[in-house]
Amino acid sequence: MSRSANALRAAAWGCVVLLLILSWTPGDEMIRTGIGGHIEHSVAYTGAAIIIALAYAGRFGLGAVLVCLAAYAGLMEVGQHFVPGRQSSPWDYLSSVSGVAIGGTLYASARRWRDGRRDGGRRFRLDMRSTNVAADDSGEVR
Repeated sequence: MSRSANALRAAAWGCVVLLLILSWTPGDEMIRTGIGGHIEHSVAYTGAAIIIALAYAGRFGLGAVLVCLAAYAGLMEVGQHFVPGRQSSPWDYLSSVSGVAIGGTLYASARRWRDGRRDGGRRFRLDMRSTNVAADDSGEVR
């Protein structure tokens, strides 16, 4: 395993631990950014989704990574019920899951863009006659 793969996996697990710490910190010890709790949830899970997908999507598939992260967000939200000064909220969970979805979409889009550039753009071409995007393995426009 390469150093970069090890670094990505360490960063992914760092995200998991950081989300746990941020989710289960008692209410009187929390430090807020001032941008609003739902945006904080979405941004945190967007970043985590991208980093965890970079580390593990090739091994387990993007869908499995995103489903696991969404389940983890639910576990973190339910666990807040037992943390002093914190409360669970379905809206916070939905904000977290929206971040997971945004991160997954950004990751998938970046992969598609990168894969299209690797083959010189032959895979994805615009057919100007019908304005349809044609994509096939042979590189031929349909």
